[in-house]
Amino acid sequence: RHDNREVWRFKSNKNQINSQSIARHFSANTAEMQLQACLSGIGIGLLPIFAAHPYLESGELIELFPEYSTYPPRGIYTLFPQNRYMSSRTRLFIDWLHDCSLSYPWRN
Repeated sequence: RHDNREVWRFKSNKNQINSQSIARHFSANTAEMQLQACLSGIGIGLLPIFAAHPYLESGELIELFPEYSTYPPRGIYTLFPQNRYMSSRTRLFIDWLHDCSLSYPWRN
């Protein structure tokens, strides 16, 4: 049996940390599935900004609580095996990802 409740933790723009228990009737384990559920009108979701941004811009999705952010903050990370020697290809790829992220339209 799956638990039909989920706790969302968030932080206000006044740095207050709160949580809310949410009853869920649908669950998905990928951003794509969550996004499609929201676009289909199934309910609300905690979507990563890179997935939701185009739909927020077009008005197909709306941000419900802009004065709050998820807590702890969620980020995008590069994971690679720790090694004394990092290949130049790996280093160039990481640098490229970082440089691309500087122009993301949702960055503050």
